[in-house]
Amino acid sequence: FAPLADWDLLEKLWEHSIVKYCGRSDYSLKDTPVLIGEKPYTPAAARHRMCETMFEKYSVPAFFLSKDAVLASYACGKTGGLVIDVGASGTVVTPVQDGWVDTKGMCRTAAGGRLIDAHIRNNVFAKYSANLTPSFRLNRTLSATSPNGLHITPRTDLGAIHPSYDAYMNLELCRDVKESLAKVADSTLLENDPRYANIPMTQYELPDGTIVD
Repeated sequence: FAPLADWDLLEKLWEHSIVKYCGRSDYSLKDTPVLIGEKPYTPAAARHRMCETMFEKYSVPAFFLSKDAVLASYACGKTGGLVIDVGASGTVVTPVQDGWVDTKGMCRTAAGGRLIDAHIRNNVFAKYSANLTPSFRLNRTLSATSPNGLHITPRTDLGAIHPSYDAYMNLELCRDVKESLAKVADSTLLENDPRYANIPMTQYELPDGTIVD
């Protein structure tokens, strides 16, 4: 939910998209109307700056900012609905009525995908004392003598890696576990409920070859 802090970087992303995906040799959009989806809580100052940049720097003939919840509803063929947007750092629940966002009914929470990733790291992997080594720290080569056909060794050519990147890649590994194996329970799940005592375990292979259940 942090506000946009680096406008220069945002402009670089726009320019990369214009050149790579629009097939243009420069950044001019003088013959191309532009639509950008925004969060319902985007500050007015940020909206004004986006408009100013689009018209003055990129020379667009027309520019429209639309709430992403409205665009999501339209994409489903609906003009209204309850849109739940679960991102990495938070979740937003937005009611849409006749193509308009009801801002008074909007709810926001800081619980998002990264919270689940951190839970997997701090609870699931800690339970098995598994060593979370991101794949970028490992060399993987084919081997006829290894049980899984791979010979895995630590890389020695990386140099100094910033701790924040290590932490990010660890969470990315947990995100892969979440997206590969996790699912939402069909009903309320109580920790000691005997109905869930015999749920079959699913194996997951970590980048270093360790198998966890």
